Amino acid sequence: MKIGKLSVIIQMHLAGEDKYLYPYLLKSSEPKTRAITSAYMAEMKQIEGDFLHFLAKFKTADSIRKDFCSFQNDFLKINAAIRRRM
Repeated sequence: MKIGKLSVIIQMHLAGEDKYLYPYLLKSSEPKTRAITSAYMAEMKQIEGDFLHFLAKFKTADSIRKDFCSFQNDFLKINAAIRRRM
């Protein structure tokens, strides 16, 4: 299922940010860099939470078929949030 593949990609990316990128940026001598990093971390935690909720809600093809309109709307919201962050 493509949602499963997307989930793995996003979760690997988020784990890499949390393990390598953010700790490095939080050590910056620039207060602005640290502030932006903290804001990004909070924003990504929200996006991650929304994405995990989406995955739990639509974890099977049957759950998608039963409520395709909600699936589509929720996916578009998650997609827009990720694109804004990029």
